[in-house]
Amino acid sequence: MNGKLALAIAMRRYLAIVLASTLLLSCSTSNDLTDSEKSVLLTELDFREYGLKGEGQAAGRFTKTVDYINRSTELSYETPDDIEGIYISSSVVVERSAADALGTELANKAGVLIGFKAAGIQEVELAMSKPYGARSTVSIMKKDGKPIGNRVAVVVDKKVIMVIFSGIYFDTEARFREFFDGKIERVTTFQLPVKTS
Repeated sequence: MNGKLALAIAMRRYLAIVLASTLLLSCSTSNDLTDSEKSVLLTELDFREYGLKGEGQAAGRFTKTVDYINRSTELSYETPDDIEGIYISSSVVVERSAADALGTELANKAGVLIGFKAAGIQEVELAMSKPYGARSTVSIMKKDGKPIGNRVAVVVDKKVIMVIFSGIYFDTEARFREFFDGKIERVTTFQLPVKTS
């Protein structure tokens, strides 16, 4: 089984568990994201300068889940199975507090590690001279000893950024920052719209 397929299977299992757990709580899910909400998620279009072909719009599925009990919102994007060359799972969770954001990041990390172990994927942390936000992890994912992609987890204030991609990878801080710094800026300045009654 190649690394991309193993990663996709592991992430789907993890996402199924997360989705089932979420559905047990009071929440709503929609595929109708605003352009502003879509802009904070990583898609295959962000990789065009690295040789990936892309149409004018992302081919995957955007989802917005609002958890009314915990007062959090998760925006997510996942590439379809039939896209060639890359797999991406990208999410931004806006929690009600910075402490909740740290807890969400830890819970996500535990779930991902379980999925990776089942798929035979190891992580090697990429040394970063300056972290993003309150806590951040950038790692290189390896399958059978070969790099297959990166996993990124960042906590900035009440926001948790979680990205996993395979089919392309960054193995140095400089290359990763060149790719990711502009994208993290979009998230740190992003605000969910305030609903008025």
